[in-house]
Amino acid sequence: GSCGWPLETTPNYNYQFNDNISWSKGSHQIQFGGEIRHGGTVNYRANNARGQIRFRQLTDFLTGNVRDGRLQQGDPTRHVTMNGFAGFIRDDWRVSRRVSLNLGLRYDVQTPIKDRDDLLANFIPSQGLVQVGKGIDSPYNTQWTNFSPRVGVAWDVFGTGKTVFRAGSALIYEV
Repeated sequence: GSCGWPLETTPNYNYQFNDNISWSKGSHQIQFGGEIRHGGTVNYRANNARGQIRFRQLTDFLTGNVRDGRLQQGDPTRHVTMNGFAGFIRDDWRVSRRVSLNLGLRYDVQTPIKDRDDLLANFIPSQGLVQVGKGIDSPYNTQWTNFSPRVGVAWDVFGTGKTVFRAGSALIYEV
């Protein structure tokens, strides 16, 4: 396999601000909050950076008869950034002395990756390969429907706090 050298990657950076608030009301412990994220890196990945031309045999090389090949054009350096935000609400509800429910909803949005010099592209079947800034505004669309419900239960089987059955489920989006 190809290791993609030369390869230079600056350290990734990720700035994240988050906060939350908790509020107790009767048998409910409600928590809500959110976060804002900004991250990026600079990548230079130049597999076969000078190109690669192949010949079937030495005589083809001497006569310039090329079997196949490719040449790299342009600068492969990318200065990329991504932004995102999220919000959530969760209720830990003590239904009875032995049963608690955990109910929650999270919303996540990750905006499309951006390159400082608009050097990203996408293949669109009706248009072919299209570069950002020359036919498209971003390589893909923002997904605005990432609502993630969560539900859980905790049941103190004998009421002693020593044997507790817990179960939970969530729909989670990779952003």
